[in-house]
Amino acid sequence: GMDPDAKKFNMIFTKATSCIVAANSPVVKPRHVRFLDYEIELGLILKRDITSRQRITDANLHDYVAATVIVNDYSARDVQIPQMQFYKGKSFRTFGPVGPYLCMLEAHDIPKLRGLDLTLTVNGQVRQKDSTAN
Repeated sequence: GMDPDAKKFNMIFTKATSCIVAANSPVVKPRHVRFLDYEIELGLILKRDITSRQRITDANLHDYVAATVIVNDYSARDVQIPQMQFYKGKSFRTFGPVGPYLCMLEAHDIPKLRGLDLTLTVNGQVRQKDSTAN
């Protein structure tokens, strides 16, 4: 795997829209997948298309981001890691439960995005705890 403390940049990735399901939907593991992993992510809902290179700063971020949503990011690590295919390993159907809430943002909310605490639990046990400040 990768050492999350060694990164010097933000990790940005995409998932196929076909993997998106409601928060409480069952996740279906494909038969050939042996190592299914999960992480909590903060999803950004864009309010406009970005079709060319743009300079996006804290000052104009609200022009682009309409809302946030919690994403339970599932990955087939045995597909993703050996093939170095983030998109492929993360995009199987049902691998992107989102919600259950959509948090609409006002301009004054944008600075708060840098200090949100995110916690993922499985059957009441904390499996991941981090902050967007990291």
